[in-house]
Amino acid sequence: MNDILQRFEDMTPTSFAAGTALIEEGRQTGKLYVLKSGTLEVRRRGTPVITVTDPGAVVGEMSVLLERPHTASVIALTDVEAYGLDNGMALLEQRPALALHVAVLLAGRLEGTTVLVDRLKGKSEKPREKRLLNRLMGYLTGHAVEKPEAQPRPR
Repeated sequence: MNDILQRFEDMTPTSFAAGTALIEEGRQTGKLYVLKSGTLEVRRRGTPVITVTDPGAVVGEMSVLLERPHTASVIALTDVEAYGLDNGMALLEQRPALALHVAVLLAGRLEGTTVLVDRLKGKSEKPREKRLLNRLMGYLTGHAVEKPEAQPRPR
């Protein structure tokens, strides 16, 4: 992921002190962040979900791509340097290498999630759990009979 940082040599990273929220759950900002250094924590409804330390990691992409509010908060656990990209969608359109980088990241996440759900499906003995996991696999692969409810777009 480090190679994507070379694409930002024309930009100055923003510094965030430990404890600063880069993204707040429920707000729609249109911003993407690309981590240069430091540690971020993703929190959903106040619960830590994952820690992000890889230079070149992107956060905020789901909100930008789906034009919806952020589904999680992103907090600097340590002092952080990140490239804050104000109009994420326009930047993805202007910089195809960044758009491809985001697509590869999302595909990797989807692949990992699909593998995990498949493993859980194989271990599940309860019919109700199997049905739920089958539905989840359908959503992940785009073959769901019904789509999950989307968050309404603010007007």
